[in-house]
Amino acid sequence: MAAPSGTKWGSIVGGYGRIGLYVTVSSSSTSSTATIQVWFWSKYSVSDRSNTLYYSNASSASTAHGSVNIRTTVDSGSGWSKSNQVRLATWTSTISRGTSAQTRYASARLVNVDRVGGTMSVSTSWTIPALNRYTVSYNANGGSGAPGSQTKYYGATLKLSSTKPTRTGYTFEGWGTSANDTSVNYAPGANYTKNASATLYAVWTRNVYQVTFNANGGTINGAESVAKSVAYNDSIGTLPTAIKQYATFVEWNTSAAGTGTKATEGTKITKALTVYAIWKTGSVIYVKTSAGWKHGVIYVKKDGAWKRGTAYTKNNGTWKRGVN
Repeated sequence: MAAPSGTKWGSIVGGYGRIGLYVTVSSSSTSSTATIQVWFWSKYSVSDRSNTLYYSNASSASTAHGSVNIRTTVDSGSGWSKSNQVRLATWTSTISRGTSAQTRYASARLVNVDRVGGTMSVSTSWTIPALNRYTVSYNANGGSGAPGSQTKYYGATLKLSSTKPTRTGYTFEGWGTSANDTSVNYAPGANYTKNASATLYAVWTRNVYQVTFNANGGTINGAESVAKSVAYNDSIGTLPTAIKQYATFVEWNTSAAGTGTKATEGTKITKALTVYAIWKTGSVIYVKTSAGWKHGVIYVKKDGAWKRGTAYTKNNGTWKRGVN
């Protein structure tokens, strides 16, 4: 029986014999098993049982495994007949796969073989591949500050990054597996156990802000103020109606004094906001009646007819129309 192709042979000793190692490796998802064969090859016929075979999973064989029965029959002369190849031993070695490839060794020695006249030795190495690895990537999905990619190894649990991205006007909820997800598959720092690569997408909800309408001395449906909820970057929408006795409503403004920004139905909301009713007031005339003082109106006679008039007041030496 001939040694398999690919057998590694040691040096020829005494012009007569040598030994070799043949290694095959099979791997599962988590480990690799090497099957190692020790072979003897003689140039001439040999019959021997008074020897000692050493072999081990190291670069130098140190473990004795007793004697082996060697019998070859072909006298090859100046050649080497494959008929003189004899398998002496077989063993296996199983090693767990890790996060990087590993180099392992096998070696053998054969001593005291008849007619060889020396120690035959050989060593070889074999590789355990690293565990399969997978990449978990993060997509901020409209935001910024997504964490960097992580490596996940087969069978291991990966702790996802606790870094949270940010996005103006939105609240980060967690990670989904699609850019369109509205529900969370993984929280920051959660365990990821799938043996697969993945891209995780940030899941966002729009912030909702309170817009408060302050009647600024008037009323809104009998109340001093009302509020409505508006999602980030939505228009303010329908504005309430404010009233104030003896005053005319002008606008809603971000300043109670009317010096801020005018608010309209189309105003975009990006934060909590209070807007104030701005009023224009006119002159007020009171007339005393039997029922008490009553609000009245000024009339003047013009061209023989009574016309509704307007009061003027003197302010710092100047007459002003009695309106604000």
